[in-house]
Amino acid sequence: MSLFRDMDLYKGIILLSLLLIPGALGFVFWVQGELQAAQAAVAVAERPRTGEIEKIGALQRQFETVDQNAASVRTSGGSPAVYFQNQITTSSKGTIGANDYEVSPEKTSAVPGRRDAQDQLVSINFRKGLVLPRALIHALVFNCESAGVQVWKLRRLRVSNVEIAKLRNQAPPQTVADDWEIGTLEFARRKPAAQR
Repeated sequence: MSLFRDMDLYKGIILLSLLLIPGALGFVFWVQGELQAAQAAVAVAERPRTGEIEKIGALQRQFETVDQNAASVRTSGGSPAVYFQNQITTSSKGTIGANDYEVSPEKTSAVPGRRDAQDQLVSINFRKGLVLPRALIHALVFNCESAGVQVWKLRRLRVSNVEIAKLRNQAPPQTVADDWEIGTLEFARRKPAAQR
């Protein structure tokens, strides 16, 4: 075995490299096969209408629709009265009780100049003498218009300052207290008209 007797570091590296080259080539061949299989799977998944990615996207859209419908039911309680009660409770942080207001049943109103649409109207009637700060009224209107999935827009709001209302025909002072009474609060949402 004169081959191994004269072995030094450089000869050992060369011998080891010659032995490892077939193993490295086999590994490269195996990786190439796996890469081709992955590319084929990606091509199958990306096919229009029948690919897995398209199916996953369709299922995701269905789940989003179900989630939106569930959120709608949770937020509205299925009726405008429950929706507005939730928004009033949230806005007032519990300072306005359930006995302080009444939500009218939803009424249908025709839209002037349009036959294809109708407005659904809901009035909120607050008890006489209920005094609210202006910031709370703003928060209430904002939450009713923007919270949840029901689209309600302010149709009519009439408020009066309690201090000025007591003066009748006298000139009001330069500053007045931030005490307001809601006379009219009405929200509306537009829907397609019922087919006849």
